[in-house]
Amino acid sequence: MNGFVPGQAAAREEPSLQTELNTELNTESAAALYPLLQLLGQLLNVPLVYLELVQPGSDPDSPAKGILYRDPQRIPGNEPPNPIGGSWPFQEAFPLLDEGGRPLATLHLRGERPRPLSLPERGQIDLIALSLRHILLQAQEQRQALAQLRAQLQHSRSTAARYQQIFENAVEGIFQTTPEGKYLAANPALAHIFGYESPEDLMRNVSDIGTQIYSDPEQRSEFLQHMLREGQVVDAERQVCRKDGKVIWISLNARTLYDEQGDPLYFEGFVTDITASRQLKERQQQLEEARRESEHRFLQLAENTQQLFWISTLCGKELIYVSPACETIWGLSPAEAYANPQAWMRHIHPDDRWLFPTIFQAQLQGQPTDVVFRLCRPDGCILWLRERTFPIADKEGKIYRVAGIVEDITESKQLEAERRRIEQAWQQSANHFRQIFELAPNGIALVDLQGRFIQVNEAFAQIVGHTPEELKHRQQLDILHPEDVNQLLGANEALLVGKVSVSQRQIRYINRSGQVVHVLFQATLLSDEEGQPTQFLNQVIDISARVEAEIALKESEERFRQSFEWSPIAKAMTQVDGTYLQINAAFTETLGYTLEDLKGKTVLDITHPDDIAVTLENSNRLLAGEVHHCEQEQRYIHKNGQIVYALLRITLVRTAQGDPSYFLSQILDITERKQAEAALRQSELSLRGIFEQSALGISIVDRQGRYLKVNPALEEILGYSAAELTHMSFCDLTHPEDIGKDWQLFQEVLNGQQDHYHLEKRYIHRSGKVVWCRLAVSAVRDPEGKNLFVIGICEDITEERQAKLQIQAALQEKEILLREIHHRVKNNLQIISSLLRLQADQIKSRKYARVFKDAGSRIQAMSLIHEGLYQSNNLAAVDLKQYLHNLISNLFHSYGVNPESIRASIRAEGIRLNLDDAVLCGLIINELVTNSLKYAFPKGRSGEIEVCFSQTRKYTQLRVSDNGIGLPRDFDFKETQSLGLQLVATLTDQLQGKIELRNKSGTTFIITFPRSQP
Repeated sequence: MNGFVPGQAAAREEPSLQTELNTELNTESAAALYPLLQLLGQLLNVPLVYLELVQPGSDPDSPAKGILYRDPQRIPGNEPPNPIGGSWPFQEAFPLLDEGGRPLATLHLRGERPRPLSLPERGQIDLIALSLRHILLQAQEQRQALAQLRAQLQHSRSTAARYQQIFENAVEGIFQTTPEGKYLAANPALAHIFGYESPEDLMRNVSDIGTQIYSDPEQRSEFLQHMLREGQVVDAERQVCRKDGKVIWISLNARTLYDEQGDPLYFEGFVTDITASRQLKERQQQLEEARRESEHRFLQLAENTQQLFWISTLCGKELIYVSPACETIWGLSPAEAYANPQAWMRHIHPDDRWLFPTIFQAQLQGQPTDVVFRLCRPDGCILWLRERTFPIADKEGKIYRVAGIVEDITESKQLEAERRRIEQAWQQSANHFRQIFELAPNGIALVDLQGRFIQVNEAFAQIVGHTPEELKHRQQLDILHPEDVNQLLGANEALLVGKVSVSQRQIRYINRSGQVVHVLFQATLLSDEEGQPTQFLNQVIDISARVEAEIALKESEERFRQSFEWSPIAKAMTQVDGTYLQINAAFTETLGYTLEDLKGKTVLDITHPDDIAVTLENSNRLLAGEVHHCEQEQRYIHKNGQIVYALLRITLVRTAQGDPSYFLSQILDITERKQAEAALRQSELSLRGIFEQSALGISIVDRQGRYLKVNPALEEILGYSAAELTHMSFCDLTHPEDIGKDWQLFQEVLNGQQDHYHLEKRYIHRSGKVVWCRLAVSAVRDPEGKNLFVIGICEDITEERQAKLQIQAALQEKEILLREIHHRVKNNLQIISSLLRLQADQIKSRKYARVFKDAGSRIQAMSLIHEGLYQSNNLAAVDLKQYLHNLISNLFHSYGVNPESIRASIRAEGIRLNLDDAVLCGLIINELVTNSLKYAFPKGRSGEIEVCFSQTRKYTQLRVSDNGIGLPRDFDFKETQSLGLQLVATLTDQLQGKIELRNKSGTTFIITFPRSQP
């Protein structure tokens, strides 16, 4: 850097934007000015040329700053003399002014001997001064442009600070992550959701989101594939792990950001903790399923039983409950029975009505009753009924209700009557036996002592499904059920030995169709006149229907018993004084007490003190007959001391006389529901706070787009109050050019074509200004899919869009300015190169003419750099392949080389360097290729010159080689006097690199230097 005043040399590293804005003259301008000063010194033959720069606003007494050229042959030494002070025999100064006449710099010429300047010399000075002034004006314009960029940068930083506050204070978790699963940015809300103390703690400890955050890493892989394929994820619900290991549910919204080539850079989005709402929803579903199951079981029990269950007030004045069997027994529908509870009494057989005054009197006295009577149904059918009643007493022991069970015993009565009739007929005269045998409605069979049928009547044949002729002489055992064979044989044996005179039992026959027939079987032994047994007389009554009814009744009774014992609802029977009679398993499971634990305790002993008064009041109302049942929410004290919330239903069971018998209580545990309701209320408060305090505008609209509710943030964005907005629709405030698209998307959401949409649109503020907003709209539907309302969230992005437009405009202006600078520098360097070549053509000495040509080649090498940048889309880096082709082509042309005799091979695919490194490498290649053209191929020798670039992650290597005659074996390029090789060594040092010479099979220079980012 011999041409620069000490302290003014530019740094070699890439300058930051702040350094460029504060530097009066940057490195590029200085590099362009110095060759002109050198050329002027050589043209005028003066040893010192100094360009003193004018610094606006600087101290007049401060040291001068500028660019200095000195001839080292005529002014030896490392430190240049004071270019302005001192006594010089020859001194000239030329001011350089801008278009307004303001000084830019002063050009000083110094020499050892006095002499006048000739007219051609003054013309050369004017030409070079014009170029100097042009470069200084360009540098001044660049400084002004950079100052404007600095102001714009400051504005952008202030805008970014405002958005940073929103980022830090957002309620939702906001993030930026790499596709590999590492956090680039996170706000405090996100750290809080995942259980970390701060965003820094989160980003420091989480290096792989898939394994450290997601409870199922496969979900992270699915998320990544979806983001890369679709570019966004909306309202995705995932299970994640907090720092403490707790698993929570989150709602995730994210989008993918891409670089200029369309490759994904990172993901950004926001996260909402939905654990509470998710748990509440699941619990509500469980409660609803349990309720439906309980109702289903009760309906099955009530609808499938063949007995009639009823509960009424004393003497049947009011019917509290009746089962569906009332229609088959009473001949009344449940609705008719409830409407007129005593209507069925009018159908009691007249001969049996005398029974009921006694029954009602017993019910009033609290006594159970069991009575058999006949009922004449409306359809004319007479039924025999057995009715058992039980008194229901209140807490005080007073009978206030009666429960009853009615059983249809018509068939058994008929069987009993038939049996009596047969017994009477049997006792009649033997003369009537044949008539009885044939006409008897019951089956009769005569069987010999070996078990063969002798004769059967038609009724018996119909019961077993065979004709009398088919049964004759067949074994009775052939149609008997296998399990009843031993029973029948034993009965016959007892008759034969005289143990019994009549054997009566229930057995089963196998019908011809294979169906099992249940019969009431009675056998007697017939004897001859001598008393010797001759045959068996068997009588059978088909009781299949009664047996099936009894089986159904037993099953019904068992189900009824199990409905109490195994009911999922806690049930208890208590005396009027509150002491416990019976509890089921659900009671023990709900409250923890067994029946043994409750001995000596009353209901009040396990009731919360604050609920005792209500319990006593309801019990008194039941005992007084004011109500038939009571329902209340009550708190119990669990055996372990915890509070259990329950829905209690109390019914007082009275005796037949109406006196209180006992209380029947059903206890439904609603503790979890109470907790869920409390959590829901807290959640609603939180959501209301988010709605009111959110920095984003939130609105709820109906199907016509009219505002139903808005938050304060939306009022501020639109300039209207909430009261004013409830009389408007979003179309009234939307910019006319945006209404069509917004309304179309809104209708698609309402019609179910999509669940939500996002849109950037314009609103018209109350003041008339246009407000840009980022809008997210989604529909809220009930479980059946019906639209309830539409919710919209909008963010004011007016300043963001304005800042983005300003930045884009500034970048475009900067790019145009830099292109213009490169274009002008290229033009100036080409002018200088042309001047040197013109000067070389005027010099007769080949030696000095070659010096000027070499200087012109070096300047041309720098000019090609700026030409490449001017034509490139990337102003920060030089495409070496094209540049090297142009450089070497110019050198071949300059030295008149035939490309067919000396070939050039260039390998620099994909290599790009920044401006500084490209200029230095261009000058090095210029010197080395020039040396090869000069000395490697003497006397028309053919050969090849190769220029090769390669790069690793840290280093760049330049290889320049030829297959010429090579250098002498003892040649040391570091000690040579060749200006070109000295320049190569100096330029390598400036690259902070190392140079290596290989002198085998030609000459090869290898230069390795640190790789810098273009």
